[in-house]
Amino acid sequence: MENEQRLLKSDDYVVVAAMVIVSTSIGIYYGITKKKQSSPFEYFLAGRRMTLIPMAFSAFATGMGPATVLGTPTESYNFGMQIVWWCIIQFLIAFILNWIFIPLYHKMGSMNVYKFLEVRYNTKTKNVVTTMAAVRAILQCSNIVYGTATALNRATNIETWVIIGSITGICVLYTSVGGMKGVMWADVIQAVAMVLSFVTVIVMGLIYVGGVGPVWKRSYESGRLQIFNFDTNPTTRHTFWTSTVGYFFSYLAGASTSQLVHQRYLTAPTIKEARRGNMLSLSMTASTVFLSQIIGIIIYAEYHTCDPIKSKTIQNMNQLVPEFVMKVMGAYPILPGLFFAGLLAACLSTMSSVYNSIPAIIMESLIQPSKPNMSAKQATVVCKLLAVVVGILNIMCILFTKNFPNVKQASVSTASIIDGSLLILILFGLLLPQASFKAALLSFLSGILVSLWIVIGGLIVRPPLKTKPLSVEGCSADNVTFRFHPEMTPDRSSAEENLQMPWITYFPLHSLSYIWISMIVIFVSGFVFIVMSQIFAKGEQWKLIRDVIPDSIQNFHRRLSKPLTKVLQIGRAHV
Repeated sequence: MENEQRLLKSDDYVVVAAMVIVSTSIGIYYGITKKKQSSPFEYFLAGRRMTLIPMAFSAFATGMGPATVLGTPTESYNFGMQIVWWCIIQFLIAFILNWIFIPLYHKMGSMNVYKFLEVRYNTKTKNVVTTMAAVRAILQCSNIVYGTATALNRATNIETWVIIGSITGICVLYTSVGGMKGVMWADVIQAVAMVLSFVTVIVMGLIYVGGVGPVWKRSYESGRLQIFNFDTNPTTRHTFWTSTVGYFFSYLAGASTSQLVHQRYLTAPTIKEARRGNMLSLSMTASTVFLSQIIGIIIYAEYHTCDPIKSKTIQNMNQLVPEFVMKVMGAYPILPGLFFAGLLAACLSTMSSVYNSIPAIIMESLIQPSKPNMSAKQATVVCKLLAVVVGILNIMCILFTKNFPNVKQASVSTASIIDGSLLILILFGLLLPQASFKAALLSFLSGILVSLWIVIGGLIVRPPLKTKPLSVEGCSADNVTFRFHPEMTPDRSSAEENLQMPWITYFPLHSLSYIWISMIVIFVSGFVFIVMSQIFAKGEQWKLIRDVIPDSIQNFHRRLSKPLTKVLQIGRAHV
């Protein structure tokens, strides 16, 4: 009977199926009944007629995904509430996006946010960035799909690869048929399902463990409520510094350069409306991230004497939340299904964003320039076929991304591969009139090489981490199997693990907290950009972007550009 309660029942499958059917139906509805989606502009930007609610909810759902549903609770379960600072940083980033990046992309008037790079530098720069951005998005999406599939496998016993193939096929169907309108309205439903699943887990979890008191007591005693850890060791996974300074650079790089998110804002008719959507979206994001951290410490309150990884109850950390959900709500009708509907909604939302946005930039950057005489109808058909191709590539990339320890680290690590370098290309392209495409390209590639070195090195070496205290004292003897897990080292410090494996030597950068990767890439790319700008100073194309420069950047040039260029000695101004 206990085992039966740990698997979804027929009523749960009905709830999950209902969410999938509604999402698919919305896509089919907009694909069949809306005749205006006959051009890439309509297909990818919905004619720039979307209102606040679908735009903001779609951006919110796109930015959440299983990395928040599965990964963030895992982080607070293992490392505590130090990451609560993320929520505050997200509000700060929202203002920066409104000041600089949303006006920039809207003024460019393209469905490809990287169009700025072509105008500022040249076509070659834009095409290189577009290709790398597509690879990055597909890698990140494959990690999300795999994390979702392993979680569903825990609750259904359906083979992981069967789940992967099924949700990919469903998402490709409604994305390719429905276009941006179908995707965004489906995102609204999926965002609601996601939030409902969070609230359900928190309420039922608190009831199960005995209320707020036990959660607070057990979390406090284990050090999980500490939010002012000023440890300056960069290898410590979460400290005040990683959660503020490190996360600021990491989130800024991702949020400011994401085709997936900004394509939603580009569907707004005006910059003012896009800014409103951004503020609403990131407000919802910060609130949901906080709720997901609460879920993590509630889970710890339940498993404080019997860690599921050490007792071998689950196979990986992506299954922690589903294991808790099935334990707490498995005996109730519908409730487990509601959670997994929310999880699947989070996955489908991110997947549909990738399957819509990546074809958009491929079409604009690579196909239309080589096929200028292609009709609007033909272009729309090609866009739909590209969504299918992206789905296939997504499945293939899972063979690589499944090696990441958990979905949250994988999401941040894969994003850091190009986001930091891309931020420098855009920001310095706005700030430095004499920047040339050679400096931009060398800066971009150097940042990618550094990030790949750190990320892949960390995956190969997998240095042990020190978590907050985890115990198996309350487990039955039959359930406990002590083993070394590549991500978690409960009850033992990294130094103690190294004593057991003296043949491993950890290069310092491979042991860094993953939150620092984007900041390192930003500084490396920025340094290379400035040095190369001394050698290849050339700013002829600066005049081409004057009309799209945001007011905040224009004010910067009026007040600070001359003193700054003099200090940096990067050449004479061309303003």
